[in-house]
Amino acid sequence: MYNIVSYGTTASTELMIHRILPNCVHHTAQSLAHAIALSQEVKAPVIIIELEHPDEQLMQLPANVQGADIVILSPPLHISQVMDLSRLCAHRYVPLPLEKHSLKKAVMPLIHRMRRQTSASGFIGTSQASRNIRKLISLYARTDEPVLITGETGTGKEVAAQMLHQLSSPQHPCLPLNCSSLSASLVESSLFGHAKGAFTDAFRDNQGFFESAGEGTLFLDEVGDLHQSVQPKLLRALENRKIYRVGDSTPITVSARIIAAAQDNLFERVQSGAFRRDLYYRVSTLRISIPPLRQRREDILPLIRCLLLPFPYMELSSQAIDLLTAYHWPGNVRELINILTRIRVLYPPGRQGQPVTEAQVSSILDDRQEGML
Repeated sequence: MYNIVSYGTTASTELMIHRILPNCVHHTAQSLAHAIALSQEVKAPVIIIELEHPDEQLMQLPANVQGADIVILSPPLHISQVMDLSRLCAHRYVPLPLEKHSLKKAVMPLIHRMRRQTSASGFIGTSQASRNIRKLISLYARTDEPVLITGETGTGKEVAAQMLHQLSSPQHPCLPLNCSSLSASLVESSLFGHAKGAFTDAFRDNQGFFESAGEGTLFLDEVGDLHQSVQPKLLRALENRKIYRVGDSTPITVSARIIAAAQDNLFERVQSGAFRRDLYYRVSTLRISIPPLRQRREDILPLIRCLLLPFPYMELSSQAIDLLTAYHWPGNVRELINILTRIRVLYPPGRQGQPVTEAQVSSILDDRQEGML
């Protein structure tokens, strides 16, 4: 979900914006100054400005808007006016009368660029560990080698995987598969697909995740729990870039990138023989280790601010924030999300908009630790 700000747009233009950008939140400004301020407030990547009288309005346009690209809709302009627009502020110019494809062609590249720029900074945090993780994500996005992301439950392994995918191949799918939730036969069929008649109820040929991901990403969560009978087949697929559907001997070439996630004890499983050593070295060609939240406390406040962005009416007292920062977070970021949700539901702001107190947060944390809630 992202925000779009518009100014001066007609009803037909606004209808078209809603049609081509169904996943955006559309904010209508009352003036140019309001549009700029609103874009900063809601962090809108695009401002759409429709000019009714371009000869009079061109010189009123802002010279620059930090963090937002500007799309100008206007009756046909002279070449000199278009040059003035490019020098002033506009990143895209779309002539009126408006056509659906022309607006989409102007706006969507800006949205995609915003997503690419923010995806690597989307691993929220100011700690040195978070900065290092963002650097690795940007670096690894340049290659299609397998990546292993390790960390405790709830630290953000899937978030890092999604960011890596968005930086490397956002136009292709990212398909997650939890290796611990399926039996050996089901995980094999899910990964590689099956041929018609391969087993009972196999009434037709079926693609597996490897094929369905195409040139995108296959995210193998909890890869350490992958059944041992499937591990050599996954290793063969990674080394040869070919798979075989269950019940079929015809090789199928695949090109999906593998991102795997596991607990910190994956190498212990290798040493115990539960996970193949050769597969471990193959899936861990590139590695990202995410420390637990208690080891990067500098990230807690930025995470709180980010998680409460959709709820601007929520405010925490400084003492409440100090208490949350000092908490040991055994469930990591996932637990932080849970606690903030409880705070929001149990202590909604009153008419005076008073911030949530330390005592209120303490009661939730105490109940959490005692298993009462």
